[in-house]
Amino acid sequence: MNYEIVTKKSCKVIGLQVELTTSQNENHRIIASHWKRFNRELRIKEIRFDGSWLKYGITKKSNNQYMYLTAIPKITDVAGFTEEELRGGEYI
Repeated sequence: MNYEIVTKKSCKVIGLQVELTTSQNENHRIIASHWKRFNRELRIKEIRFDGSWLKYGITKKSNNQYMYLTAIPKITDVAGFTEEELRGGEYI
């Protein structure tokens, strides 16, 4: 897998969230399926970008629950999508 480290300013993102488990194997299946769902929703909602842009995969722990958010930069409100604020910093 290719990756790069990028420095990002704080920004808002929107996307779909799913709960993870404590099993790495199960989480791999959940995340792969979730990306397919997210990309399908982008097509259904006809969300398009001009030029280059990023998609985000964000893992977080809140109230002893592990959550995974697939997201894009916020361009508008989208029904059914969760909004999050990403702090500025270095990301992979």
